[in-house]
Amino acid sequence: MLKNFTKNKKEKNNGYTLVEILFYISIFGILSLVVINSMIVMTKAFRETTINRDIMQAGNIMERMSRDIRRSNIVLSMNVNGTNLELNTLILNQDQVYQPVKFVYSGTDIQLYENNVFIGNLNSPDIAVATLTFDPILNTVAGAVKMSMTVQSKHYGSTRTETFYDTVILRGGY
Repeated sequence: MLKNFTKNKKEKNNGYTLVEILFYISIFGILSLVVINSMIVMTKAFRETTINRDIMQAGNIMERMSRDIRRSNIVLSMNVNGTNLELNTLILNQDQVYQPVKFVYSGTDIQLYENNVFIGNLNSPDIAVATLTFDPILNTVAGAVKMSMTVQSKHYGSTRTETFYDTVILRGGY
């Protein structure tokens, strides 16, 4: 009889009860929700950081154009050539030779030419330049160029638009 009693007791301890299984499943579900939620938050933060990086790069494009215009002694021309907007300048390089620098707004890209050789696009494929304007400011003392540029970041199906403004006085004007 004692033998049968211990045998029955061993058979009862072989599995989990329904309450234990439900408890473990609920803990696993809660942990899964926490992990998935944190992954979603990290993904959104990464997207936001990427878009902010693109907008900062667009600011660097404006700074590059401003620096080259500021270094130039003269703006040769600002014109609309077909569907392209062009700004042609002459910059005195370290060899004391005038070097032509041209910025061309074509489609959604800003192209850079130095010595009439295409250097490349200033913006990355993830940045679309929506508008770019160059307005000359001329008087008897100095020359300047007023610029505005509107860019859009095209990441992950959402777009953010930012507009940059700058006024640059030419080297010979100060």
